[in-house]
Amino acid sequence: MQSRDPMVKPTPILDLRPTQITVGMREVAMKQREWRKQGERSAEFLGRHMIPVVIGPKKRPYIVDHHHLVLALHQEGVAHVLTTTVSDISHLEKDAFWVVLDFMRRRIKRSVVEKDFQRSLKTALAAAKTPEARYLPGWCGPLGED
Repeated sequence: MQSRDPMVKPTPILDLRPTQITVGMREVAMKQREWRKQGERSAEFLGRHMIPVVIGPKKRPYIVDHHHLVLALHQEGVAHVLTTTVSDISHLEKDAFWVVLDFMRRRIKRSVVEKDFQRSLKTALAAAKTPEARYLPGWCGPLGED
């Protein structure tokens, strides 16, 4: 039986690879200001902000969320963050890896998301629970079903 317990691992920021092409620098600056306010609570702050990653080609960790925060921390001189692996799909070829990460973008049209976010969210959640999606990072379908 596969465990769904989160495992946290200190990871060098420079080992992390983005899955997002761009980040908004205003958001990064806001995250930097938030970090600077932490002072003596910085370790506690980092402990509350796990960075979800997918293990991809060459066993490298790819960030799937919190890109702004990771860049802000890097710019502030933080060397390590806590990561949690949501999926290990390192067995995939590079092109297949990117197709897997792009799955939901192709299933739900942007215009539908912009028109009716709640409907889009319901559609995405339903799709994420199907056996068809079991290879996706963070798959939340029932265990043991084929």
